[in-house]
Amino acid sequence: MRLKLKLMKDFIIFLFATILVCSCSSSRQMTSRLPADLNMELSKENIPINAWLITVKNDKSADENFSKCKSYLLSKKYVMEKEESGSGLILTSKTFDNFNVRLNIKCFADSTTVTSEWAPGEEKDLFSSRGNKTNVPVDWRPATWTNQVDRSSVSFISEFMVARVLDGKLSFVTSF
Repeated sequence: MRLKLKLMKDFIIFLFATILVCSCSSSRQMTSRLPADLNMELSKENIPINAWLITVKNDKSADENFSKCKSYLLSKKYVMEKEESGSGLILTSKTFDNFNVRLNIKCFADSTTVTSEWAPGEEKDLFSSRGNKTNVPVDWRPATWTNQVDRSSVSFISEFMVARVLDGKLSFVTSF
């Protein structure tokens, strides 16, 4: 009986250690996705904490902004879910290592708005003997700038990278 309890205790400790190591390694993987000069670029913009929407003001037409956004997104391997050049709307998504990012872009004459959302990706079923991946229902959350290496900020950085391509003055909205 004592041997069973000891084995069970050792298994629980092993399980928690495995969960801890997996969660730490996924945080490091997110930072490897960021370009080297991005940290300097982000600090230069002075992005307020909890920013969720970016507006880019420039002297381009809606069609020019739409084309530039679309070209950039395709070059970065985003999946185009919806694109309407007439209304300037682009909905696109991309899967990272352990989460998904969705961008919502609306192009107008002289300005463009960009927002992003994130959702957990496929998670390993820890209670399965084979460690099978299961599809978790998608629960999209608005992405905000937290100045931390987390899914929300990495999603917001995807939004920022699109806005940066449009060569205009960026402004940030912090309240929903």
